[in-house]
Amino acid sequence: MKKLDALPDGKFELIIFDSFTQLEAGIADFTEAHITEMSNITPGQVKSMSQLTWPAKRIMYGRVLDAFLEKAPTVILTTHLKDKWIGNVRTDAQIPQCQKPLTEKASLRVWLRHNPVGEAPIGLVLKRISKSIWDEKQGKIIPVSVLPRKLDPCTWDVINHYIDNPLEEKVISTPNEFELSILDGILTDDQRMMLRAALEREQQAEIIAIQEEEETQREVIDKMLEDGSTIKEVAKELGVSVAQVRGMM
Repeated sequence: MKKLDALPDGKFELIIFDSFTQLEAGIADFTEAHITEMSNITPGQVKSMSQLTWPAKRIMYGRVLDAFLEKAPTVILTTHLKDKWIGNVRTDAQIPQCQKPLTEKASLRVWLRHNPVGEAPIGLVLKRISKSIWDEKQGKIIPVSVLPRKLDPCTWDVINHYIDNPLEEKVISTPNEFELSILDGILTDDQRMMLRAALEREQQAEIIAIQEEEETQREVIDKMLEDGSTIKEVAKELGVSVAQVRGMM
């Protein structure tokens, strides 16, 4: 925090802290060491009922985040992953290694995954930023989720594109089953329901688009055959195989 305080105000546009886990532990330790100065809790209560220190830890957590935002308008905090435990049983799932104050206060949360086919990572958007826009049809200002649930690739160019075009159809890619399992373990019940409904709408729209494309191709086939073209010529024109042309016929 002394290093942060030493930074000049207004000089930087971006601060990246990698990783935030160690500072989180420091926030907890500092709060417990000074809890009697910050509240009416006695040292004996701290030892016997440590959960009483959480309200003070949340306040201190907010102060630390505010200190970062005073130095730069954009702050990126990275954390690693940890195993998810239910009771005393470790599950196969993983969750972000951070405390609730960060998940609540962050305006955007992205889970980065290795991209097997590209240099930029895949980003699963756990918490989406929104943008208020004027809706001509409704005649009022409405909030719009800027980003899709999956960014492939997850780059600043892609993110900035959606910030500038929030109403554009978000068809970069759909989370696969493994990625959905990650989201299922992080999102709330309402968010999971909304995500599943959105994916069903996307799949239905994709089916309709395929059907419309096939109908258009069938019309082209019928017209070319009527004009005397052979099946091979039709296949070459459409860029498909002869067997596919026969199947559409």
